Amino acid sequence: EVSDTSLEDITITTYHSTYSRTADGEMHLQTGGRQGRFKLWQFSAGATKILDKKSDACQGLVEGETIPVDQITVAGHTLYADGYYWKTLPDETDVAITPTVKKCDYFVYGVGASPWTPQILLNTATTNANLDTDVPEVCVGQKVNFTLTGLPAISNMVGKWQLPGKFVNEAWQEKTVVGQNGSDPVYSYYGSINYRINNYLLQDTNSTSCWYINKPGGRVMVGMDLKMPNGQNVGIAAKGDFTVYRPYFSGFVALLNGVDYTVGYLKAYISWNLNLNSKYDGFYGFTQLLLGTGIIYGTGGSYYLDGNSEIYGEPDANGAKEYLVGNIATHRIRQEDQPEALTTPCVDMNIKFKDYLRFKPKGEDSIYATIATNNWLIDASACIGIGLTKSNCPPATTPLDSDELPTWEQVRPGGK
Repeated sequence: EVSDTSLEDITITTYHSTYSRTADGEMHLQTGGRQGRFKLWQFSAGATKILDKKSDACQGLVEGETIPVDQITVAGHTLYADGYYWKTLPDETDVAITPTVKKCDYFVYGVGASPWTPQILLNTATTNANLDTDVPEVCVGQKVNFTLTGLPAISNMVGKWQLPGKFVNEAWQEKTVVGQNGSDPVYSYYGSINYRINNYLLQDTNSTSCWYINKPGGRVMVGMDLKMPNGQNVGIAAKGDFTVYRPYFSGFVALLNGVDYTVGYLKAYISWNLNLNSKYDGFYGFTQLLLGTGIIYGTGGSYYLDGNSEIYGEPDANGAKEYLVGNIATHRIRQEDQPEALTTPCVDMNIKFKDYLRFKPKGEDSIYATIATNNWLIDASACIGIGLTKSNCPPATTPLDSDELPTWEQVRPGGK
């Protein structure tokens, strides 16, 4: 038997819950390290939107959906499409890295932070150093290689190195076109190999090289704007210190000087010696340039290289003298010259000489650095049947400290 139930006898119970998001803590990154240094940090994060607000996230009981990375912000910036964001931060810094999500208050997340430490490596024939931790020494004339390391994979870099003085980083030589090879010119090179600073070799590269020709050295810095594979640009910087060693001379003694005439010949002579002091093994000697007038010694107003060799380490011997730190006999060097001219029937010798004391440390790609320069001259003349009419050849001047590199375009063969 069925009876009707009155509406007054039905009770309906309604439940209402209110949820609110609370943040009881914040995630921070302590960058560590040491004051004054910067690191490049790679941030990543993942987040899941909570669909059932009654889920227990602490127990991992979450019903949700993955949130796209381009809606997640970490360290103040939205992640890129590859899920990463790069940022340069100073050491000893505290940074909040709690992720946030656009238009979403209920989510669980994970966050990661990986550091990269840009550092400068210095390499020479005698030194391999990390300028982040070391202060190495280089010798003038050594090839010095700087390399920026500690970087992730990148697409490109734009920036510049700043090197302390006094250095050169490019060798060059005078040239003239002597023919064609298809559409390409063929050059003949002449004169001295010269050195200069080429700023383009300091730009947009993770490595650069140079030769130091004088002190003081000091701080090398590099700043680069990196293009990351995800398209982001981020700036980085690194720095370090090093010192430059330069040999020096002592004990200069002017020995002989004067002018002689024998039948048919006018001859001058000069000599001196000095000590070279170095704590690096290498090679050294004199480069002599001359500026003269007249038929025999005329140079047209320019300095010529005097002789068949760029470097004279021993009188009348082509080539440098070996310098060995542990062999004192190699530390003293003698320079002498005996220019002469045939009297037919008269001759003038009006010549100015400039000598460069130069040292090259042992090692691949080293160059000769100048340690000092000095000068001497001849102003003499003679005629057959008369003899000397002028005989001026004073002692060589005391050398002066100098880093000037000798340059010339022409060579006077024979000479010394």
